[in-house]
Parts: sequence; C-alpha cells; structure tokens
Amino acid sequence: ADRPEVTFSPRKRLSIVHCPGYEAGESLVAAAARLIEGHRDTQDIYEVMEDTQGRQMEIFQRVHALVDDSQYHYETVRLVDQESRSFFWQSTLSFRGI
Repeated sequence: ADRPEVTFSPRKRLSIVHCPGYEAGESLVAAAARLIEGHRDTQDIYEVMEDTQGRQMEIFQRVHALVDDSQYHYETVRLVDQESRSFFWQSTLSFRGI
C-alpha cells in the first residue's frame, strides 16, 4: 500500500513530538532501544561505583587493622624494653653483691 509522505512544517513537527527523548520520524522501537541502552549505561555506572566503594571499604578496614596492630606493636616494644632494662638493672645489682 502506497502511502503518500506527509511533510509538516518544523513548528508543526515539534508540536507533534512533545515527548523528551523522542525524535521526529523515529519509531517507538528505536526510541525504546535507546532508552534501554541508557538504562544499561546507568547500571554499568552504578556497578562501577559499588565496586569502587567496596574496594574503598576493604582498604579502610585494612588501614584500620594496621593502625591497631601498630599500637599493639608499640606497646609490646615498650614492655620488652622495660623488661630488658629491669633485667639489666637486677643483673647489675646482683653483680655488685647488693
């Protein structure tokens, strides 16, 4: 079936195509495919953001553990140093016969 092509003035064409995201002369299938592609891009961005946040959380937890470990390490070194000084002092006193 031959259908004559209808041409509208630019103003009339813009008044007919009032939905944002659709272009004049575009099929609904093409517009829907473009919207689905945009949704897929958005999902990809969210996945990247979630992955990044997950890695940041892992790094934060690791740094927190290292800080805790360093505090325990400092305390252990302090106690060992104190113990060695005490042992040395006792050895010195026993050597002098006190």
